[in-house]
Amino acid sequence: MARIALVGMMGSGKSTVGRSLAERLGYPFVDLDAAIEAESGVSIPRIFATGGEAAFRAWEERVLRALTGTSQDMVLATGGGVVVTPGCRDLLRGQWRTVWLFAGVDTLVERLQPEMQARPMLQTGEPLAQRVRALIAARQAWYEAVAEWTVSVDGRSVEEIVRELAVRFAGASADAEDAGR
Repeated sequence: MARIALVGMMGSGKSTVGRSLAERLGYPFVDLDAAIEAESGVSIPRIFATGGEAAFRAWEERVLRALTGTSQDMVLATGGGVVVTPGCRDLLRGQWRTVWLFAGVDTLVERLQPEMQARPMLQTGEPLAQRVRALIAARQAWYEAVAEWTVSVDGRSVEEIVRELAVRFAGASADAEDAGR
């Protein structure tokens, strides 16, 4: 079974890379935020507006736990802050093949600028680059702790990233099969 989770900052390309990787591997693709909205029946911004970040993180852990409980192969694009919750970190570290898509501040600012208003975690009033740096500083150790691999996305195409991941997962699957013989 191959449950692959992509973690990283918002704007790092988890959904885009995840869709393409899932297609390449022939696995279903799941976007954790979309799964939360489907399960809760409300939008992510609405969850934040009515219950704050704590309510959202509770939904995030609940839905991640449910997905982890399935026996289905899949590629999962998580939300950027999934690693702030200890239960989510435990699931990602123990039950998923987790990849950290690392993006530098300049890349993230360029990608996030057009969609700032749709991102509740960016609604702090501070300049975007400052907010991104603060979030990276707060989360970096957690990304490192859950990730089996780290892949830099800066200056790279989706196809280059997907090719690298597909090769790594194909090699890891072959190693696991050989070890079982």
